[in-house]
Amino acid sequence: MFRADGRRVIMKNDLRKAFELMKFGICVNKGINIGALVLFTVVGLVGETFYLATGFTMNYGFDIFAFLLLAALSFPTQFMVTTDVSHIVQTSSYKKKIQTKMFAEVSLITSLAALTFLVSIRTIAGVVHPDLAAKLWNDIPIAGIMTMMVLIFTVIMYKYFWIAMVVLYVLMMGIGGRAGYLSVVNGPQTGLFANVPVIGNVAIAYAFVFLGVGIAYLISLALYKRPFSKAAFGAVMSKYVS
Repeated sequence: MFRADGRRVIMKNDLRKAFELMKFGICVNKGINIGALVLFTVVGLVGETFYLATGFTMNYGFDIFAFLLLAALSFPTQFMVTTDVSHIVQTSSYKKKIQTKMFAEVSLITSLAALTFLVSIRTIAGVVHPDLAAKLWNDIPIAGIMTMMVLIFTVIMYKYFWIAMVVLYVLMMGIGGRAGYLSVVNGPQTGLFANVPVIGNVAIAYAFVFLGVGIAYLISLALYKRPFSKAAFGAVMSKYVS
């Protein structure tokens, strides 16, 4: 019990320090990607809320609004990771911690927040629009899978940008394409999670998030010593990356 309480205190302190350190990062200092974070988040939130009003659902795969919201997950970790470029952090004991443990902790919090919103929207929309409930609820595990993809992509992207792009494309086409095919050809009742009750779909989605955070953490431990990829930061930020 005391050990668990101690871990929670450490994680809480790490998260507070992570957000404090973000102000030293290139993104926050130079105002880079702040607008993109706001745009992705607002469009994603507004787009997703249309489910409640209209019951609108795409006939294949996952919708663009959910993807934008999940893509926004990469920005807080980007803000934090770019602190490693600053001379203040490069000479501190936080250099490794930022790219590994803190990265995983911030990713976990932002992922759970985004997924909880997506799950809530689809669960409530399925009750409001029972004729579309099967499709809406079958999409819930896909939200978890998409979150896992974003987490894995993000941690690889900072070191090997083009490899990460290939990995994301393969995962998107393999999993998303298959889900889309089943939905279009056979309908929502024949999908991978068609026979799973809604509470099971929710549990599966959260399990994928924790799996994604765990995999991303292990990858970060293997890659944190590698130099940053200039391509990952774009033309504006690449001049700050050595």
